[in-house]
Amino acid sequence: MSPERWRLVRRLSAVLIGLLVIGLSLAPLAEAPAPDKLLHIIAYGAWAVPISVSRRTLERIGVYLAIILVVGGIVEIVQPYVGREGSIADFLANLVGIGIGAAGGLGIRFCRLRRSRLSRK
Repeated sequence: MSPERWRLVRRLSAVLIGLLVIGLSLAPLAEAPAPDKLLHIIAYGAWAVPISVSRRTLERIGVYLAIILVVGGIVEIVQPYVGREGSIADFLANLVGIGIGAAGGLGIRFCRLRRSRLSRK
């Protein structure tokens, strides 16, 4: 896959996952299909992966991950106004998910960069 196409896939996936996470977080929910905190970890982890895989600098990746965390905090503040319950525990689960997703994404990034460097030799 060309670098331009790969960049487009990463960006589109980050935006689509983000919209899905925000939409599902603000939608009324009768009963969760899995433990609530686990859903938060999975959702925010999935959102962090495409950002962490990028070829941006680590500082810039950190800024984007911080933005995701802030959005998660805002969602928790807004949830009581849409019939959901916001909580600090959910926010902490978001943080854990971002950490796990970022670690996985950075691992993928490292492997891709290493493979591209080895193929140039």
